Amino acid sequence: VANGRNGGNASEKDGTRSVVLPLLLTGQSADGQKFVMPMCNANDPLVPLGEIRQTLPMLDGWVGMDVLGQCALQLDFTAKHITMITPGNVTGTAFVSKETARIPFVRTDRGYVLQMLLDGKPATFVLDLLINATTLSSKTLLRALNPQAVSEYVGKSDRQRYVCFHTLSVGNAHITDPIFIDRSVTNPNEPNYLGLDFLKRFHATIDFAGQALYLEPDTNYKSAPAGHNSVGIIPRLTADGRLFVEMIADPSSAKEANVQLDDEILEVNGLMVSKTPLGQIAAEFEKPVGTEVTVLLQHKGDAAPRTVKLTICKLL
Repeated sequence: VANGRNGGNASEKDGTRSVVLPLLLTGQSADGQKFVMPMCNANDPLVPLGEIRQTLPMLDGWVGMDVLGQCALQLDFTAKHITMITPGNVTGTAFVSKETARIPFVRTDRGYVLQMLLDGKPATFVLDLLINATTLSSKTLLRALNPQAVSEYVGKSDRQRYVCFHTLSVGNAHITDPIFIDRSVTNPNEPNYLGLDFLKRFHATIDFAGQALYLEPDTNYKSAPAGHNSVGIIPRLTADGRLFVEMIADPSSAKEANVQLDDEILEVNGLMVSKTPLGQIAAEFEKPVGTEVTVLLQHKGDAAPRTVKLTICKLL
C-alpha cells in the first residue's frame, strides 16, 4: 500500500470494516502544493514507481486494480483521503445514503464506462482516476451540441481547445457550466474521459465489485472562479525552476500585449519566480476578473526584459 510507513487507520461503520489510507490525490491545492494519488486503472501501473518517487520518495508501492477491483472506494477530495470499503451493498450505510442514486458502469478494456447527459444529449464517458481534466473526443457528440463558449490556446506545434456547455449530469448529480478539453481533432479515436475535475465536487463512492458509482455533493468543496478566468497564458516549468510561456489563448490579454511563446516569466507583481514558491506565483494569476497583473518577461535575443500589464478576463 502506498505511503504504508504512515500506516492506515482501521474503523468500523455499521459492521463494515474500512481502512482509511493516507493516499494523496492527483492535483494541486490552492496554495500550490502538489499531491498524487498512486492508483492505476490496471493491474500493472503504466508509470514506473521510480518516476513517482522522484516527487514523493515516501511511496512504498502502487494500489492496482487487482486490489481495488475487489472492493469499493470512497474518495474525499477535501480531506484528501480514500476509504476502502468491503464490497457489497453500500447503499443505505454510513458511506452512501438511500437517497443517493446508483449509477451503473461497465468495465471494458478501455476502463469503466458511464452513460451521462451533456446538455440533455446522451454521452458515453470513461471514468479515469488519473487525469484532472474531463475531455471530449467524439466528433459526433460535438456536432450534436452547441457550446456556450469556446477558448483556444496555441503553442508552437500544438493547440488546446476548451469548450464550455450548460450542464453535465449523471444519476441525481449534475454540474453547471462544465468545461472540457476538446480532443476531437488531435485524438478522435480516444474515448471521452471523465476526470477528477468532475469527481472532486462530490463525495464519490466507487463500488468496483458492484460496478456502480454513487455521488453525493461535498458541502466543503470550494469551486474555482466561475468560468475559465485567465490572462491567457499556459506556462511551462523547467527542471531548474524557470517559467516559460508554453501556450497563449487567442483572444486574450496576453495576445493583445504581444506576449510571445517561450518568453521567460521573471517576475509576477514584483515576485521573483526564482525566489517565490510556485503556488504563490500561480495565485497572482487566479485573482478576480478585471484584476491587472504586472509581468516581467525576457524574450530570447532581447538585451533587456520588458514589463507588460495583463488583465484577468473570463475566457469561458
